[in-house]
Amino acid sequence: MKQVLITGATSGFGLEFTHYYASRGYHVHLLGRNNNKLLELRDKYEPLTTVNLYCIDLGIDDQLNHWLNEIKDVEFDIVINNAGFGDYGEFVDSDISHQEYMIKTNCIALTKIAHTTLQSMKRRNYGYLLNVGSLAGFMAGPMMSVYYATKNYVTTFTEGLAQELKGSGVHVSLLAPGPTRTSFNKNANTNESSLISVHKKGFQPLHSGDPKEVVLQGIKGLNRNQRIIIPYFQNKLLATLVKFVPRRLVTEAQMKIMEIRHGKREKAHE
Repeated sequence: MKQVLITGATSGFGLEFTHYYASRGYHVHLLGRNNNKLLELRDKYEPLTTVNLYCIDLGIDDQLNHWLNEIKDVEFDIVINNAGFGDYGEFVDSDISHQEYMIKTNCIALTKIAHTTLQSMKRRNYGYLLNVGSLAGFMAGPMMSVYYATKNYVTTFTEGLAQELKGSGVHVSLLAPGPTRTSFNKNANTNESSLISVHKKGFQPLHSGDPKEVVLQGIKGLNRNQRIIIPYFQNKLLATLVKFVPRRLVTEAQMKIMEIRHGKREKAHE
């Protein structure tokens, strides 16, 4: 039975990944911060397959490091590195501890999880790692500066890993969704898929996708060893076009869109 690790498993894209793999009989390892939702998933899928639960806050160093030590010898076949969050507002007026927590969750935890799980994959010359990024990872994002920066990191980190592991039997891919029809979680720890709703305001008129379809495209691309997976033609076009437009112009355009959608000086967390 193949083993799959899914972080951020209780909502958004993570929940769709969980439904996909658990319903097909994969041995799923589910990580999230909401213990009640984790237990609900175990109750739903344990009659069909084996379910391991980890109630972990990836932004807390001790919890992350203890858990990584706990799972270091597990031979995962597939890792979905999905957990992440962000918010909206001017950086200089933000709580810097919150920004640090975002960097820890979106970058440091993602990196450490990749490092731990890829070691086993490389020894076996087999495995699949999917890092969930965003279209935000192809540009700068004023009013969401740290969040966009973390997703830029995820993009380039994934590309580097994919090249390092080329030909090894270990496949590394980036899933970079655009606007996606998901529910808003109005708190600082909104999961990655919910934050795409913020992007919807900034990326309109890009294709507003269905989370299930985005996940299916991500899995299909991962199985095909596709390095960068961008669902929907309009979103692929944007990721291509921004390469040929001066970065300052792209950033200025993003700022204007944010001002239109949120109010010029509005400071609010989404």
